[in-house]
Amino acid sequence: MKKIFRFAVFSMTWMIVFYALGGCSRVQQQISMSEPEENTPASQRLSTMAVNPMVWPLSGTAAPSTYETVPNDVFGPRLSSSIYDFHQGLDFVAPEGTPVFAVADGTVVRLETEAQTAGTSLSRYGNWVLIKHDSLYQGQTYYTAYLHLKSYAVVFGQHVNAGTAIGQVGKTGANINLFHLHLHAYANLSQSADKTKTFVSGSKIRNPYRLLPLNQQNLAQASYSVNNGMIEWTVILPVSEADLGHVEMNGTLSSRIIDFDTLQGLNANNVDQSLVNSVEMVPEAYTQYAPEYRLHFKVPVSVLGSPVSLLVLDTRGTVIAQLDATVPPQTLNGLPIQQQSLCSWINNHAATWIQQFPVASETYMVPDMAMFNAVKNAVAQWNTDHNDAALASALNPLSFGVYYLQDINGELWLMVEDQGIRGWGAMALNKNALTSTLYEAPHCMSDYKSEEIAARAATAHKAAAVIFSGSDRDANAQASLTQPSFKISDMAHNTGTIFEAFHEGLQAPLNLQIHGFSKQNYSGFANAVISDGDGTQQPNVTMTDIANRLATYGYSSGFYQYGNMYEPLGARNNVQGQFTRSLGLQFVHIELDTPLRNQDINRLNVAQAIY
Repeated sequence: MKKIFRFAVFSMTWMIVFYALGGCSRVQQQISMSEPEENTPASQRLSTMAVNPMVWPLSGTAAPSTYETVPNDVFGPRLSSSIYDFHQGLDFVAPEGTPVFAVADGTVVRLETEAQTAGTSLSRYGNWVLIKHDSLYQGQTYYTAYLHLKSYAVVFGQHVNAGTAIGQVGKTGANINLFHLHLHAYANLSQSADKTKTFVSGSKIRNPYRLLPLNQQNLAQASYSVNNGMIEWTVILPVSEADLGHVEMNGTLSSRIIDFDTLQGLNANNVDQSLVNSVEMVPEAYTQYAPEYRLHFKVPVSVLGSPVSLLVLDTRGTVIAQLDATVPPQTLNGLPIQQQSLCSWINNHAATWIQQFPVASETYMVPDMAMFNAVKNAVAQWNTDHNDAALASALNPLSFGVYYLQDINGELWLMVEDQGIRGWGAMALNKNALTSTLYEAPHCMSDYKSEEIAARAATAHKAAAVIFSGSDRDANAQASLTQPSFKISDMAHNTGTIFEAFHEGLQAPLNLQIHGFSKQNYSGFANAVISDGDGTQQPNVTMTDIANRLATYGYSSGFYQYGNMYEPLGARNNVQGQFTRSLGLQFVHIELDTPLRNQDINRLNVAQAIY
């Protein structure tokens, strides 16, 4: 039966907020509902039925009749006259007058004739009966509806048992031309104030196979193919038991869940739309005479990342198919593609850098001026022509690799030392940038998790670029030639670093540099200290806006001005700030107290608060 309802009441929920901000953890995005069951992963749900006993609606017993062995239409995606359609129930074709039975004990809470439904939103229902079942199923009250009846044999308020005859198969209802029973299932419907009428709702639709005594042979099959950057999963079920409940695709970048069992994951406004959260559902033509029910799921590899796996569950929460897929390495313009979030990437590399360039390791290598200028000029040229292939060509002789990093918030060009042997760090340029802002993390190891906050903020806000230091600020004992009070490996206080070459090459109009401190060492300081590196002027609009947004999360801020208490963290000796101000551009230096950096939720909040 063609779908009757359009869904208008769904609430969109991010399962892991990190993803919305370019987060490190695998993200599960799905449309969720407010009922208890929907807060439990399908793989962990109870597989036992509380509605008992159960019978088939046309046999009246625990064994299906010949009419029910293969449904005329299953619950879920289908092609209807070659058009994508989501079928919201089960259709069983049977001769006119075939008895229809209640599938479980319950009470008749609504019944209407074809004359009563004509001209209403339920005009396709024809003669129909709604039963509220006595027992709970997984903590929810269930209802079943029996549509297109020739006639019904029950009255309002009547209690029926499983197997009680309630009517006869017909073809009543608008544009219904085939004798059949359409079986609906609902959960937790609402009633009128006087409890004389129960309201059916498309958002409460459930798969009727939940309430039927299936054979549960679990004969699903799954396969995949990769073409033109798309991975296509194919799920195959026998038509005699096409109880597809839940499909989950998990990759290094994200997850996508389509939960047909509860209509989770379907488009919030129109369930007939086949593209859901970057996943396209493509059903093959289905008839009850076909041996299989086939459904394809197409999703860009760049959304999931690689490797990726598929998990398929039936309506009882039983895993019926599981498949791992390895996607062949992909390239774009001849450059390799890495599929993971920038946050995940920098956390992994920062851990490696900590091992390679720890305090007093003497492993950091000072670049000569030729290397410094080559990097600076290559980045400046890219800033003019955005020719990433030319950028790769210019940096490869310096042992810099240039890769595409496909993050949920954009495609990035990532520049990093291939072997990581000199401690020069990395830079990411956002191909989908919406702002020209540059984020910087010059003390990745010493200022704990400052690099993660920079990565989160840069990708969430689609900033132009973000740069990271590649060694500890005290990796080498040798002092900087230009600022002897700092080490040569200190990126924020040494002009001769590749970090500074990236900075000078970009010449971004707004530069936000992330640092860390501990209030234990600075009595009376705020949670965050914000500075323009000069301190002779009042805080600018960017600084005050950041402070105001931090305040919404309960974090206090203090502004450095020349001679005030925050002078130790004022960044007057910061070389990036000095260069930026010399060009008349804007530099903002942000110091974050330890708790704002060492707790996940605080890092998330800070990243959201910073431009």
